[in-house]
Amino acid sequence: MYKIRQIKYAANSVSIQVYKIENRKRIIVRHIGTAHNEQEQSDLLFIAKDFIEKMSQQLTLFEANQSTSILYLNQTECIGVHYSFCMS
Repeated sequence: MYKIRQIKYAANSVSIQVYKIENRKRIIVRHIGTAHNEQEQSDLLFIAKDFIEKMSQQLTLFEANQSTSILYLNQTECIGVHYSFCMS
C-alpha cells in the first residue's frame, strides 16, 4: 500500500513523497516535488494521489464523491464487534 508523506522545512517549503512500508522500513517510491506555497502543495498532492492510483490499482475507501464510493458512510451503522478465539 502506497502512502503520501509531507515533510515541512524551515524555509516554508513542503516536500511531497510517495512511500511504502516493507519489512518495517519506509521505502521512498517517488519524490513528487517540493512546494513553496499552498497552491503548489495541493497540485503536488493531486499528482501524488494520481501516481498512487495508477501504480497500485487500489480503490479508495473514503472518497469525497460518494457516487463512486464503495462504502456509503451515511447509510452505515455499527451494530457491534464480535471476537472469536480458538481455544484448544
